[in-house]
Amino acid sequence: MRFYRPERWEKVPEAVSSIPGVWGHMLTFLGGPRACIGYRFSLVVMKALLFTLVRAFEMELAVPVLDVVMKRGIVSRPALASDSKGGNQLPLLLRPSDVVQS
Repeated sequence: MRFYRPERWEKVPEAVSSIPGVWGHMLTFLGGPRACIGYRFSLVVMKALLFTLVRAFEMELAVPVLDVVMKRGIVSRPALASDSKGGNQLPLLLRPSDVVQS
């Protein structure tokens, strides 16, 4: 028996959109009294992972600053003026940080 089936998330039922919660519509954590007990733990883990990654790398724009424009919609997103059909993008150069990890 196969437990992990990612294809089951391709077509989510319409009734799911009325489920409360931050990511309730994805059926991962749900909301209300039967919400996933690991929800808050997973948020802490993701924050710790993000902190570790941001601290381990130095980030620098790979394009001139003037080439980055804001694409406005429901949410503002970065895009390149030189590649308007490229969609949302923000090219970065990543280098290992010189900060000594303790």
